[in-house]
Amino acid sequence: MIVGWDGAPPEKLEGYSHAGLLPTFSALKEGGAWGQVRSTVPPVTAPAWASFHTGANPGGHGIFGWAVRREGSYIPSLADGGSLALPTFWEQLSFHGIRVGVIGFPLAHPAREVEGFWFPGLLSPPGADGHPPGVVREALARVPGWRATPREWSRGTDPEAWTETLVDSVRAQAEVALYLAQRFRPQVLGIHFQATDTVQHYLWGEGLVEGVFQAADSALARLLEALRPRLMILMSDHGMGPVEGEFHINTWLWREGFLALRRRPPSWWRAGLFELGWNPRGLERLAWLGYRAALRLRLMHSWADIVREGSPLARLTRWGFLSLADVDWKRTWAYSHSEIGSILLNRVGREPQGRVTAADAPRV
Repeated sequence: MIVGWDGAPPEKLEGYSHAGLLPTFSALKEGGAWGQVRSTVPPVTAPAWASFHTGANPGGHGIFGWAVRREGSYIPSLADGGSLALPTFWEQLSFHGIRVGVIGFPLAHPAREVEGFWFPGLLSPPGADGHPPGVVREALARVPGWRATPREWSRGTDPEAWTETLVDSVRAQAEVALYLAQRFRPQVLGIHFQATDTVQHYLWGEGLVEGVFQAADSALARLLEALRPRLMILMSDHGMGPVEGEFHINTWLWREGFLALRRRPPSWWRAGLFELGWNPRGLERLAWLGYRAALRLRLMHSWADIVREGSPLARLTRWGFLSLADVDWKRTWAYSHSEIGSILLNRVGREPQGRVTAADAPRV
């Protein structure tokens, strides 16, 4: 059995363990092998779990962040299982006749046809099914209340009430895992808990965070007691810490002359508004209000809908703010569409309006 606690900082786990808050984790640590592993470069959920699924680094599996370059377009798509350039080890095990069970992992949509079952996870679109067909509806009919993508906190929401929804979701997910494990009897079972990451993104430094980790620890105890696995791995994809600053890559590329804006009035006035602070960061408070309203009105389910191709919010964001739609690609050498620092060269023969030749690339 492999259990993933997303975004679990080793130092935080050690502190909770010493305080007696994580008895199951402490027992595993004392009775087994324990150590810190390096995350991927970059240390972000999508590439890290992609490396777990495939055994390859981002250069091998092709995922460097949540934003994925699409052939023939400058507008990225949201990374999902279809973005993986390699098969998963779950499929390899299944090919060799070993039954597997996969529950809640990122990049688990679309579902893979494995010997066993496959339950989609983080950022899967609403209504996504797994394998075998109907498994999601069947499991949630037995154990309602679990969301693979936890509801996000927004300003004005009571932190304690929101944290309790995460705790309830962790408990429900453990029950879903137990039901599916007992129904399909996998030989290798993987369960991913997203709530440990989500709570820290919004309430880092708050005491409420430990309650979600305690819920994950209790869920782990429940799984161990009911399933009694011969081998057990508890792991995470990356740690967590405070944000000390931001560096906006496309803004820097624009200032330095690597990225050019289109010579037309709409792009001119958007650039002017950008200089005056009309951008998502400058309007953060207003953006939070709009984001919260969009969630309540079910115009979106998570932040992923902002970048999901074709969504109304994606179109609105590109219309109202300076974006890649304002870039003059024929005069652009390099650009970025990633949240974690990747810079792409505007290559001739790869991008639709490439400028950088093979000879230019080292110099650029």
